[in-house]
Amino acid sequence: MKRFIIFLFLPILSGWINAQSVVGEWDSYTSVLNVRDVIVRDNYVYGASSGGLVEFDRSAQQFNTYTIRDGLTRNDIQCIAEDKLGRLWLGMSSPDGEINIWNRETKSIEQVFTENVFGDKLTCITSIAFHGNTVFAAYQLNVDWGIAYFKASGTNYNYMDRFESFPTEISGINSLTVIGDTLWVATNSGLFFADLNQVDLNLKDKSAWQTVQFPSVGSVSNIVVYQGKKLANLGSALFEIQGDQVALYNDSFNRDISLIVTDTLGSLYVTTNRNVYKYNSGRWQLIISGYITNCTFDADNTLWGGSEYKSIWSYAENTLQYFTPNTILDNIYTALWVGDDGTLMAGTKKGISVLTDRGWYNIRGLRNDIRIHANYDWDWDRFVADTIAYSLSERIYNIVCRKDGHFFASLYGSMQQDLRPGGLLEFDLDDLEKYTVYDTTGQKLAASAGKGGSDYYLKVGTIALDQYDNLWIANTNAQNDSSIAVLSSDNRWIHFGIGESNNHLNYHPVSITFDDRGRVWIGSEVQGGSTPAPSAGGIAVLDYKGTLFDKSDDSWSWITTSAGLGDNSVYSIAFDSGGDLWIMTAAGIQRAIVSENFPNSFFSQIDSPVLTSVPFAKECKIKVDGLNNKWITSVGAGVKVYTYNGSWLNNGEGFTVNNSPILSNTVLDIAFNNAEGLVYLATTKGISIYKSPYAVFGNEYRELKIFPMPYEIPSMRPLIIDGLLQESDVKIMTIDGTFIRYLSYLDGDVVGQQAFWDGKDHRGRYVGSGVYLCMAYTKDGDTTVGKIAVIRK
Repeated sequence: MKRFIIFLFLPILSGWINAQSVVGEWDSYTSVLNVRDVIVRDNYVYGASSGGLVEFDRSAQQFNTYTIRDGLTRNDIQCIAEDKLGRLWLGMSSPDGEINIWNRETKSIEQVFTENVFGDKLTCITSIAFHGNTVFAAYQLNVDWGIAYFKASGTNYNYMDRFESFPTEISGINSLTVIGDTLWVATNSGLFFADLNQVDLNLKDKSAWQTVQFPSVGSVSNIVVYQGKKLANLGSALFEIQGDQVALYNDSFNRDISLIVTDTLGSLYVTTNRNVYKYNSGRWQLIISGYITNCTFDADNTLWGGSEYKSIWSYAENTLQYFTPNTILDNIYTALWVGDDGTLMAGTKKGISVLTDRGWYNIRGLRNDIRIHANYDWDWDRFVADTIAYSLSERIYNIVCRKDGHFFASLYGSMQQDLRPGGLLEFDLDDLEKYTVYDTTGQKLAASAGKGGSDYYLKVGTIALDQYDNLWIANTNAQNDSSIAVLSSDNRWIHFGIGESNNHLNYHPVSITFDDRGRVWIGSEVQGGSTPAPSAGGIAVLDYKGTLFDKSDDSWSWITTSAGLGDNSVYSIAFDSGGDLWIMTAAGIQRAIVSENFPNSFFSQIDSPVLTSVPFAKECKIKVDGLNNKWITSVGAGVKVYTYNGSWLNNGEGFTVNNSPILSNTVLDIAFNNAEGLVYLATTKGISIYKSPYAVFGNEYRELKIFPMPYEIPSMRPLIIDGLLQESDVKIMTIDGTFIRYLSYLDGDVVGQQAFWDGKDHRGRYVGSGVYLCMAYTKDGDTTVGKIAVIRK
């Protein structure tokens, strides 16, 4: 059955790009499936999600999501609350404990409280509460917990101080609640409270706090007023709070309580991490079953809540309804792929997401469930997904696509007892029903018994396609010692074992690449000590002489520190367009030139390691874009870029959360839309998109894209001339050819594929209204001409 989505892909898929992006700009794709906290105001439901602030218009049934592109300092929001002016306080999640104040009317950020204000980099904000002109915010700072407080000054708030001294040691603050003039602090170690009307109130002093005397120490979720009584939970039991004493109210609930809530009619409810229960005539009645995160009642007594997997839900008149916007599956993507036409595909532990011109299409992977829709009457404003069955416990290592359009995804960590166990996934988006999962059946792949796993556990690591469309597969911890499997272009299998490689292969291959002579380069990490699958690491090189299925003439080589590697733990290897080999080891990044006399001499040159202080691991990768820039991912230090002209971007810093809007400093994969200069970066907080100056789309000019059109001057923003060849110059002229302005990449007026004009002539004067010509040209003689309409205001 043909699936329509595949032929809807456009060369430029992102709405952001269609909206005419400028070199240097950033955007992101984030998932809003996990909504942790909700608030209902007027006709809107607002959700604090792991991918931004979700706004749901109940009347129009429409979603908006606000992220860093709208002014937020972070996308990952833990909690939400409303101040006396109707603005939303957004508490950010780990590892960036910041607070943003969002104006619902202007849809903009009014204030932010970050490390610069707090004096420390807080880890997370977990709860926010208000008392008159005072605001309290519970925070985590590494392993410590405390409360920050703020005071209003007109329409702004000033940060005042932090409190970290409580009657007992705490390991978490679950909620803050103000009842009357009392601040209640529910923690993992009990319930504390303080009278906010105390004379000379000093909440930094332990003596300002009182401890509620529960019968034992345990976790308290929150406190509410129900029928005139203050109720709080200790684990699964409810207690009435009477000063610092308690009286058991109900202990018939046999599950840990995550939240206590009351409706507008005075009924009592509790939630667990999955369900909602109503207290009815002394018994608990299950009313909602699902992965519940938080909930609240609106003025009409409709229960609104957040879900871990389905965004926002409502419950009224015994009917549960989910509202899930079109979004991606997750915020931790580990594999990216971009086709020549710009198609973006992303892999996560939860499945695969594909960007179409109508929105995101998702393929969820579940262990024992197959649901592939036979009709295509999808509402693309909502979450769109099919489900296929396979097992995956860790991550999709990477995704590749053969010339016939068949995709392969390596499933790193899969059990073999399920409906479709897992290992290597093959699928065709035109015919998803015929997807295939290759596993240990027929010894195509090997499990890991005796090598750190079991007969039922399979770990398929990196995969790579060679120039002949053969798929090379790293079979990590292979119990039969066949660490490398190959699925040929005509679908035959062959395996390469440790013994036949002269022990140059090992159990931990992490990177595979190919040189221009058809040799296969396999990098491995070191595993020593008493592990059942030891590895000496290094780089194994196979020259199979073009006869893949004839091993008699195979030649194996092994490259280690004795040949110049900085360390034998090799995490990533890649050849650039000039044939140089780039190597990532535990010691840093090296460039090597392969010897013409290989294998008698491995390298004619190998540089000493650089970026030696950057944390690298097997999850990190070296990727080369179409202009020969080297992009290097890291765990916690952002992405480093060695440019095609031989310099480290930003003095070696590359892009981090401190100097760019990249979502996270941990980057797990990179892919390129070379024609548009787009760089996609898979982070632990979503997919970042960078409009780079490194577009490469051929040796001839395309039709220029000029925006905004008409160009009204004076303007705070320049006119953009997009679609230039690298190192172009541009002349602005009148229709009759009179010279107006010269724009050059040497002067910074041209950056990559874009030129910038401010509407002024070469003497710095604004030009008059009219139509102008722009002629772009290179030193090689390539030229193109476009027209510019100018309105002088």
